[in-house]
Amino acid sequence: MTSLHKFDLQTLPAMAWKNGGGMTREIVREPAGASLDDFDWRVSVADIAAAGPFSRFVGVDRHLLLLEGDGVNLTSEEAGMNVNLLADDTVLAFSGDVDMNSQLLGGAVRDFNVMTKRGMWQAQVSVWSEAASVEAQAGLILQTGGQARCEHVEGEVLLRTEQGCWWQGRMVSLHWQPLSADAKAIMVTLYVLYAQ
Repeated sequence: MTSLHKFDLQTLPAMAWKNGGGMTREIVREPAGASLDDFDWRVSVADIAAAGPFSRFVGVDRHLLLLEGDGVNLTSEEAGMNVNLLADDTVLAFSGDVDMNSQLLGGAVRDFNVMTKRGMWQAQVSVWSEAASVEAQAGLILQTGGQARCEHVEGEVLLRTEQGCWWQGRMVSLHWQPLSADAKAIMVTLYVLYAQ
C-alpha cells in the first residue's frame, strides 16, 4: 500500500546554503538516502536572505514558485532569462544546468522548489484554491493558506497552513477539499518517464 507522508514546515530542519545566502528546508528527496547529485526527485522550501547564485543541478529540471516576500529577480545569461518572480502563484520552469543569479526586490523571500531528474521523472506544479482531484504515481501537496482535507483510498489527512503530504509508489487517486474560504495549496504531480 502507498501511504501519505504528512509533514509540517515548522518542524523540518533548516540547512544553511554554502554561500550563506539562505536556508533550505527539504521536504522529501527520493530515493531516500540519495545524494544531491543522484536523486530522482526532490521538493524543498528555501528562504533567500541575500543576492547570489543558485547551485547548478546538471541533468535536473526545476520548478520554482515564490511563497512570500517582495519578489526576486532571476537572471541567466545561458538561458537568456531575466524575470521578476513575485508571490502571485506564478510557476517558473527552468533547467538546473544553467547559471542562475538572484537579486532580491525588497526583503527576504521564501520559495518552493521542485527538482526532477531529466528523462526519468516529469513534474507538473499548479496552485489550487477550489476542490480538485489528481491521480499520479507520486506527488506532494503543500497547504499555503487556510485549511483543507485530502481524501484517498486509505483515509483522509487534514491540512493547515504550512502543512502537507507526499507519496510515491503505486498510482494514487487523491481529492483535495477546501475547508475554509482562504484555502490554497500547491500541488505537485510527478510522472515517471523511465524506471532504471
